[in-house]
Amino acid sequence: MQSTYKLLCNEIVNAESNRKVLPIKVLQIGDGNFIRAFLDWIFYELNNTANFQGGIVSIQSTSRGQGNRKLQQQNNLFTVLSRGLVDGEVSEQTTVIDTVQESINPYEDWPAVLKQMENPELQFIFSNTTEAGLQYTMEKWSTHTAQNSFPGKLVQLLFHRFTFFNGEIERGLYILPLELVEENGQKLQQICMQIAQDWELSSEFKKWMINSCFFCNTLVDRIVPGFPEESADLFQHYGYKDELLTICEPYHLFVIEGPEKLQQLIPYKEANLNIKFEDIKKYRELKVKILNGIHTILASQGLLMDLHTVKEAIEHPVIKPFITQIVEDELFGHLHREEKEQTIAYMNIVFERFQNPFIHHKLADIRLNSFSKLKTRIWPSIEQYIEINNKLPKDLMFAMTIALFGLDPQRFTVRDSEENIAILSAFQREMLTERKLTVMGDLLDKEFGCPPLQLADMAFQMVSYWENLEQNDLQTLLLKTKGDVKL
Repeated sequence: MQSTYKLLCNEIVNAESNRKVLPIKVLQIGDGNFIRAFLDWIFYELNNTANFQGGIVSIQSTSRGQGNRKLQQQNNLFTVLSRGLVDGEVSEQTTVIDTVQESINPYEDWPAVLKQMENPELQFIFSNTTEAGLQYTMEKWSTHTAQNSFPGKLVQLLFHRFTFFNGEIERGLYILPLELVEENGQKLQQICMQIAQDWELSSEFKKWMINSCFFCNTLVDRIVPGFPEESADLFQHYGYKDELLTICEPYHLFVIEGPEKLQQLIPYKEANLNIKFEDIKKYRELKVKILNGIHTILASQGLLMDLHTVKEAIEHPVIKPFITQIVEDELFGHLHREEKEQTIAYMNIVFERFQNPFIHHKLADIRLNSFSKLKTRIWPSIEQYIEINNKLPKDLMFAMTIALFGLDPQRFTVRDSEENIAILSAFQREMLTERKLTVMGDLLDKEFGCPPLQLADMAFQMVSYWENLEQNDLQTLLLKTKGDVKL
């Protein structure tokens, strides 16, 4: 078995010398598992089914990354294995992605990256630098070396393009960040404008960046666990070793808020891709409440019941009905019939994705930063329910209490920031005293911003749940949530 891509290039891509050279239309900043199994795969499909004819240059986002080096060693080729359930049937597809034409380490060859901005055929810049990458950092202007921050590098690149083309209006680019940050395009544009202000760049450049470049909000959705544990068996099956082999689920969703011309540039309909050019709000609400929210609930409940993966948790005969009850009654019970039917259809798709027998999504990994996730994925749903129904959502509150109960650094492994672990440790100690009601109220007030009118009732209800958790096993308590039976 060969350890490089020589065999792959020669036999699967019909010889390296015959590999199709594509004009560069995309610059991507980030080379991790997700962007390769999502964006690079999308452009592979566009090229092969809709004649898009566009190549990608991949830029390493941090100085610590290794993906760029591996891409170069593998002639910018890699394998994406999509497998899972589609309408209840097993689907499995292996694709050798050949859309990346060149990969550059900006910390070793910044002039080569700047050179990409001189390409008149370049249309898009995509990024996937994690949420931490979409942050403002004060940096000093430099023309010779890459900035450390992603927004800093982006401003450098745009300024070079602006200068090279003498500010031509039509040389602007479509900039689509894939980071999971609300209004990510808008936020990135604001950061870039601040950086341009810091560096005292010309007002003409700032106007060009606003009027000629389109910073688009996006929402992406695909489960990409990454490098497979059974890689040795897969390499034996393929006949070659791929250090960038990435497993993903068949499902994908890409929602873009952008100008109409952008839709004309991406032939997504011809490629039968699940790309939507619509208002992101409704998709974001579904994803955050159902997919992300359920993930958070599953992780807390599953680990307390000694389960290990998402699949085990969603197939549990007690957990699944409880989750379904929350979605139908408390998350979206206020919707009209047609909207509710669409929501339940999405929930069923999510359940099928969670039951993927090929993806071993560990609950312990999902539980990372759970305290912060409670604030963004569960608490807003509680607030919305109270606002609409003028009463407390008993099941959502029980789910939140379970999650807090399990976030005990003295009893379980809690992976979070030092600050949050200190807050949770103090909270758990105080919950062992007779001051439970006051302690719970303080947490809801200070950390979640609970409205004063609901604070006392909510603290009382959650302390009641907490005491039940101290005295009973979770499965028994979940069974009691059926109907109007009170714990």
